[in-house]
Amino acid sequence: MSLPVVGFVILVDVLDDQNAAYPAVQNFIELYINETEEILIFGPSDADIDREGVKVIPLPRDAPKNTVFRILSYVWYQCRLAIKLFQARNHCDSIFFHIGGTAMLLPVIACRLGGSAVNLFVLGSVRISYQQNHKRGIVSRMITRQLVALEWVTSRLADRILVLSEGMVSPGDGQLSTAKRVASNLNYIDCDRFERGPPVSERPYDIVYIGRFEQEKGIVKLANALTRLAERRPDVRVKLIGDGSLYDEVTGILQDGDATEQVDLTGWVDHEAIPTHLAESQLLVLPSESEGVPKTILEALACGTIPVATPVGGVPDVVSDETGVLLTDNNPETIARVLDRTLNRDDLDEMASRGRAYIRSIHSFEATAERFRAFLASDVDTDTPT
Repeated sequence: MSLPVVGFVILVDVLDDQNAAYPAVQNFIELYINETEEILIFGPSDADIDREGVKVIPLPRDAPKNTVFRILSYVWYQCRLAIKLFQARNHCDSIFFHIGGTAMLLPVIACRLGGSAVNLFVLGSVRISYQQNHKRGIVSRMITRQLVALEWVTSRLADRILVLSEGMVSPGDGQLSTAKRVASNLNYIDCDRFERGPPVSERPYDIVYIGRFEQEKGIVKLANALTRLAERRPDVRVKLIGDGSLYDEVTGILQDGDATEQVDLTGWVDHEAIPTHLAESQLLVLPSESEGVPKTILEALACGTIPVATPVGGVPDVVSDETGVLLTDNNPETIARVLDRTLNRDDLDEMASRGRAYIRSIHSFEATAERFRAFLASDVDTDTPT
């Protein structure tokens, strides 16, 4: 029996290591490269992918400034993508829709007509994303309502909905049956590279933050919390890894709060160095206002670093009382108090062991590959004539 061919649809124009979607595509390739005859990547007009067994099918698209022309361009893009997917129907067994997939109604219809199984990743809400990137107004409200309807219909046409975690629900998939809605994250963890560090109490840093310095990450509130924590624990050692538009504001807060001696600002570091930074820190703090399932938390758990995070998105599905600490809110005083209290706990090593065991059983490469292998086997069996 020949190996199947799978397709991966992603709504980005340039796909390289500067794009946030790039790791997801690479993970998808690693999960399926030995399970398939060929992987077809639909969408990017420019993709930094050079792997045997992987073929990029580019679909360049325009981004007109005028709202009407932008909508027409988007519909035309869907038509062209639908044609490409329908043309691949005779040899593409299963199609996975990633970024932007919940609004890809025409391509999903083309796959259903062509007999390819449709696997739809729900990474959030297209409606919310649109509202965050466009000015509010009558036209915006009309488009938002249409996007809600589009998500709802597209989700019901899919054979399978893949959510990042059980707790994540979007307007489109919220009413679907549990059989159709499956929690499966492409962000697997290489447990050989993200090894458990030394005992928590022996680590040189008490707290580490890894992420963008932007409003939705709660970084300003964290900076204010750290000035309070430094007053209570003058010997606390903190490392803030990242950069962004709020970097100068964060620096100013730490200076005004006399916390620069306790807090190291590293800027961005290479991802290859992240395991080292995590393994030398007791706690990872992530006071975000919105999240999916942060890979940083999964990597921290693999290194035996205790996550302290706000219960947003899929965070509560991976951070429990057994493996970490959930903040009730990201108010600076709350963050400071919880960090102080957590550092005083005497069961951090036990929590670290449970977190590492959780990652190995649910989010290791082996566990993730087994789930995606089962999806493919099911799709191929469904399409095989009896």
